[in-house]
Amino acid sequence: MNLTLSGYWYAYVGIPIFQFILLRWYMRFLLWFRSLWQVSKLTLHLSAAHPDRAFDLTVTAPLVLVDSVAL
Repeated sequence: MNLTLSGYWYAYVGIPIFQFILLRWYMRFLLWFRSLWQVSKLTLHLSAAHPDRAFDLTVTAPLVLVDSVAL
């Protein structure tokens, strides 16, 4: 099979970069799904009058940090 220079670049650079980005996207999706699954299993006692004005949902703050690091 005779490939041109652009064909070699596509085969050995373009596709692996695309696969790497796609794999990272899948991992990020799975981590977010797992985090949401774990939060859904928590017994939350929500109170609209909670002093932090976040309905005592500060437990989700580490999830946002994990998601931002996963970028």
